[in-house]
Amino acid sequence: MQSIEARLKQIIGEVCQEQQAEIEELEVMPDHVHLLVSVDPQFGIHHLMKLIKGHSSCLLRQQFLVLKRKLPTLWTNSSFVTTTGGASLSVIKAYIEQQKMSKKQQSKQLKTATEKQQPRKTYQFRLYPTSRQIKVLQDWLGLCCDVYNAALDERRSAYRIAGISLSYAHQCAELPACKEVRPELGAVPAQVLQDAVKRVDRAYDDFFRRVEEGQKPGFPRFKSRFRYASLTFKQYENSFEVLPGNKKNKGTLVLAKLGQIKMVMHRAIKGTPKTAIVKRTPTGKWYVSISVEMEREEVQSKRLPACTEAVGLDVGLKTFAYLSTGEEIPNPRFFRAEEAALARAQRKLSKAPKGSRERKKKRKVVAQIHERISNRRANFINQQVASLIKRFGLLAVEALVVRNMVKNPKVSSGMNR
Repeated sequence: MQSIEARLKQIIGEVCQEQQAEIEELEVMPDHVHLLVSVDPQFGIHHLMKLIKGHSSCLLRQQFLVLKRKLPTLWTNSSFVTTTGGASLSVIKAYIEQQKMSKKQQSKQLKTATEKQQPRKTYQFRLYPTSRQIKVLQDWLGLCCDVYNAALDERRSAYRIAGISLSYAHQCAELPACKEVRPELGAVPAQVLQDAVKRVDRAYDDFFRRVEEGQKPGFPRFKSRFRYASLTFKQYENSFEVLPGNKKNKGTLVLAKLGQIKMVMHRAIKGTPKTAIVKRTPTGKWYVSISVEMEREEVQSKRLPACTEAVGLDVGLKTFAYLSTGEEIPNPRFFRAEEAALARAQRKLSKAPKGSRERKKKRKVVAQIHERISNRRANFINQQVASLIKRFGLLAVEALVVRNMVKNPKVSSGMNR
């Protein structure tokens, strides 16, 4: 049987012959291919790359069934260097390695700069917008969702049609022209729209990072308006501002192009606010998460004293965790306590007519039960973690492959409860 490497070389040769591109050197590596071709200066090399990747991905996956378990397409990205002096493959490979080293140096510099940044802390407060403000915020979420989907579609189309990878800066530069086509985008703060484009850029960065690390890739997908539930305001005193109130726990969040929103400040903000993320929960509640930059000295002063004691944790099902000291942390089983109520609510939801107001109310009841379970779990885990950190200086936790445990229905049902 013909090998994958030999078949790939044959496909590349056939495509190059059809496009009148002369192959000088061809080298197939385990995870990439080095190809040196001689073509007419006016020939679109990106068109050749697109044909090679498309033909090889389709034909190889049809002939070799083992490849169907891999990525939706066998290729992630490609880069090419054009010369007019007939450079050898070794020279071009040396140039590519040099570019890789420069990228590694950039990432190292970025890591060093990140370490020098001041520590940050996030405060979350409950918001109580008026009915008019809720309508405006929901309209903004819908428009940002449209911008996100449009930016993602533009990136996919540009690469599919012309083999071009668009950048964040390129797409942000198109936003003023988009506002002329859709004037309603002008009602949304510019930085909020830019963040919607930035989310697409981060989604692609995370996709390629997972591919390089051998994880499940998870190609960026389009979002529905219901799933796009947050707005990011990036500059304090420009796109947002926080005003403390006169009464206890009373505060005000000021957003650009919206105005003042009532906010419950259950504790004072210490530090310099940097960004604010306004979020809508499935139950219709609104929160704001304010990221604050703190002084490093203040953080160091609040650190717990050093502790030499260590403890090992073994996570269980009947008991939440066993400690090496002989102690047990009981499992509260919050899901099982709400299981009957959740089943009743879901039955009523399934009986409600689709698209009706009654169905919206029943869906909210189901979301409230899930939210209650999630809040109880988070509160329980935070309390247990805080207790262990205060007692021990080293926590050793068993490395569990939860993905494999979930495949067993008997074990997974106990884990979810």
